[in-house]
Amino acid sequence: MRADRSGSSSAHHSPSARWRTLRPRLPVRAVAVIIPILLFISVLPCIADESASRIALFSVTRTLGPVEAEYLSNGIRSADQSGISLVVVELDTTSGYPASVNKVRDTMAGSPVPVVLYFSGGKSSIGPSLRPLLSAAAASPDARSVPALLRELDGVRVTAGGGPVTLKTAGVQVSYRRMSEMLSLLSALLRPDIAYIFFILGLIGLFIEITTPGFGVPGTVGSLSLLASIAIFASLPVTVNVAGLAAIIGGVALFVLEMKLPSHGLLTAGGIGALVAGSLLLMPRGQPIRISALTIVVTTGVLAALLLFVVAKGIGVHRQKALVGRDSLLGRTGLALSAFGPDDGSDDSPPAAGVVRLGGEEWTAVSMGETVRPGDEVIVVEAEGIHLVVVKRG
Repeated sequence: MRADRSGSSSAHHSPSARWRTLRPRLPVRAVAVIIPILLFISVLPCIADESASRIALFSVTRTLGPVEAEYLSNGIRSADQSGISLVVVELDTTSGYPASVNKVRDTMAGSPVPVVLYFSGGKSSIGPSLRPLLSAAAASPDARSVPALLRELDGVRVTAGGGPVTLKTAGVQVSYRRMSEMLSLLSALLRPDIAYIFFILGLIGLFIEITTPGFGVPGTVGSLSLLASIAIFASLPVTVNVAGLAAIIGGVALFVLEMKLPSHGLLTAGGIGALVAGSLLLMPRGQPIRISALTIVVTTGVLAALLLFVVAKGIGVHRQKALVGRDSLLGRTGLALSAFGPDDGSDDSPPAAGVVRLGGEEWTAVSMGETVRPGDEVIVVEAEGIHLVVVKRG
């Protein structure tokens, strides 16, 4: 009995029995560790697919210049780090500076992310420079909107990053990457028209300062405007015509001289002709950008209108009769300080001359046949010798 009990007891507590007892616990612990790992692995494709399905849209509505090129290049380069699967560049412009177009083209060529150009404004002159490098060259140029373009691109096979890529664009999230306010302001300023206006203002301010002694507001404004104009022109891929520059300077000089030495409009007419001719010659033909005709007409028109107004005022002043000394008193009203008038032969006849006050001055006056008493208001009708001839008012 004891042996059986001991044997039974030994069998119950043997190592193999203990192993059989502990063995079921191992899968439970393993599952507790493996399941989260499997869940994470299963989620990874979803996470990767979600990040890879995002589309970045960049839009340019002005001439493709240095600011726009920097904006697009930075956006395309950062797309790979942002988990973007496709970059759409919407161009609503028909022109661009060669250096800026080349910069965007080179960035597109080296982008591991597919890039598609969409010309929303219709035919573009910069399209031929960029289209050969489109990684999605099979895109239809007839799409009338970005959503329509994305529908047409869905399933298209392109080459990007050295290998084939199948675009998945149907129903994916589009992230609009707009230009910052600072870049938008800088883009608006870096234009030939703005540089031209600053240049004209600068010349006017400096000419006025030179002809008027003392360094004041015109000189300060003129200097700052001229520096801004030079900085803008230096940032643009243009060549300035020296003859056009000289003509503009001469035209502005004639305008300023008209203000100082009125010539009845002759200098103004010469200034208008020189300014228009110089503005048209400032940027020779064949360059990618030019000053718009509207800007030239408006700038010249405003200057001409201002100076013609000044000239008209000057002519009117010259036509007026110059009134100096006693003649300037004609028609003025004064106050009699003493009695005076004609001698009627009586003992109490007033003296022939008396005193009147005009403004803050006292003058000797005689009347025109009537007696003037102290306190009477009189009007000067003539200056005769050392006397003023007056009549009683009313």
